[in-house]
Amino acid sequence: MNRKDTNGKTVYEVKASKLTVEEARERITPEFSAAMHEYIEACEKYGEESASAKHCWAKAIVLAPPAFILDMFEMAKEEKLLPDTDGYLRDGTPVISSRTLAEHLNVSHEEVLNSMEELAAIKREYGISTDDMKHDASEVFSKQ
Repeated sequence: MNRKDTNGKTVYEVKASKLTVEEARERITPEFSAAMHEYIEACEKYGEESASAKHCWAKAIVLAPPAFILDMFEMAKEEKLLPDTDGYLRDGTPVISSRTLAEHLNVSHEEVLNSMEELAAIKREYGISTDDMKHDASEVFSKQ
């Protein structure tokens, strides 16, 4: 997925791939589709940087199918929107500390923590576990 600006509007290009009907249904649930429509409407009405648009995007991310999350993560890495991971969990899962993320985005650590709490609240609202969001520092190992 590539992001580019066209006449003041952000357009996302999605690489074409062949999907079965079942794969497409897994990727695009009605809840995710509705959340993406809410996000687009909020961007058009209030702007991409508005609190409303950011909240709608957070909701869409929470409801997104795993394939979409992976695509967005890859795009964010390619565009340097995310820093390199700075640690990993015992099972090998790479992680980025909230402080590293704040520094990379040039925002306060508190702002990152508030955004994470907003995501957690949306996850709880939809009955989704938040166990993947916070880890005790003793559970995170530094990259060598």
